[in-house]
Amino acid sequence: MNKNLKDLIPLSGTPSEEEKENKRSEHPIFNRELLVRSISAFILAILVIVLAEHSFATFLGLSLVIMLLMCWEWARLTNNDTILQISIQIITIAIAIFAFLTHEWPLLIVSMIAGSIMALWSTHYWWRSKWALMGLFYVGLPIISLIYLRSDEAYGFYAVLFVFLIVWSTDTAAYFTGRHFGGKKLAPSISPGKTWSGFTGGLFAGLIVGALFAFSLDKSPILPALIGLILSAIAQAGDLAESAVKRHFGVKDSGHIIPGHGGILDRFDGVIFAATAAAFIAALHNAKMPGQGLLVW
Repeated sequence: MNKNLKDLIPLSGTPSEEEKENKRSEHPIFNRELLVRSISAFILAILVIVLAEHSFATFLGLSLVIMLLMCWEWARLTNNDTILQISIQIITIAIAIFAFLTHEWPLLIVSMIAGSIMALWSTHYWWRSKWALMGLFYVGLPIISLIYLRSDEAYGFYAVLFVFLIVWSTDTAAYFTGRHFGGKKLAPSISPGKTWSGFTGGLFAGLIVGALFAFSLDKSPILPALIGLILSAIAQAGDLAESAVKRHFGVKDSGHIIPGHGGILDRFDGVIFAATAAAFIAALHNAKMPGQGLLVW
């Protein structure tokens, strides 16, 4: 009798198998949104790879365009979108890039200090000016890092490709493993859709891609695999960091330029952190030839 009652009356708060299946069917892994995202990502990836491979000059041009779009989106996202504030950010980062390329280190330091002061001065409200200041580094550091990695004539393209492949594979693996296995949420207050299973799947992808990339260059895979794992973790932290910023300002996407993704900041959130970390690792190992510093051990 008790057994029949349990079968007829489900426990309170415990969904039935049918309810679970219906919930899964409401959010299938493969859907139209994923198709749009995949097509956009594929086109963008081809564009980045072709321009990065062609020459340092074409990649520099691409980096400057991305920098302009990132500055615009960050300004709008953080409510610092006056002409003056956007101009301060763009001009400061542009001067910093020029100083970096010409090895004018005093100019680089002075430009960043002056830009930081002007960013803080650009608004009377501290809660807004601190975001304007943060934007200088949030945009400037990854752009200069990517340019630095690509500046290595022998391995520059491969270093940039390595960073992008790690981030892209991490995003893909995290999405599919998270949707398939589900489980405990990674940071529910920041990004409710992310899970620990997805995070783990992303780490595994970074590890594998790092090793395979080293094999393709006929190099030892051990440290590149470890670096891939580290960059994967950092890229996912970057994804969470931008999600936290967007949640703070009550915004879903940073822009609408990329179908299925939103803005440039949405698509490059993992690259922002991973590229900066990769440049730091490369500089520690071989500052004069950063591409080799990142990949050849």
